[in-house]
Amino acid sequence: MIHSRITSKSQTTIPRAVREALGVGPGDRLGYVFRGKDIVLTSGNAAGDTASAPSAIPHDAAAARAALERLRRRARTVSPTNPITIEEILEWIAEGRR
Repeated sequence: MIHSRITSKSQTTIPRAVREALGVGPGDRLGYVFRGKDIVLTSGNAAGDTASAPSAIPHDAAAARAALERLRRRARTVSPTNPITIEEILEWIAEGRR
């Protein structure tokens, strides 16, 4: 798990790994999605701001088809005892940005 601290001014630094996974940088917008007691940090794209967020779809059609097939195969194995991990999600995001 990646952590950061909140300053006395209620500010925090977004860790590099998180910024890279979201594809965000200075000036970009972030979204916060409330899911029960959890809050999910999203790029501006997920928050409805498509202008500043990069595409997560590979530009190469063959790579896109291969990534989609890997995702489909993995989705077939998901269960309460075999959930998709954040590491897998970050890997898929990284693959899409190559």
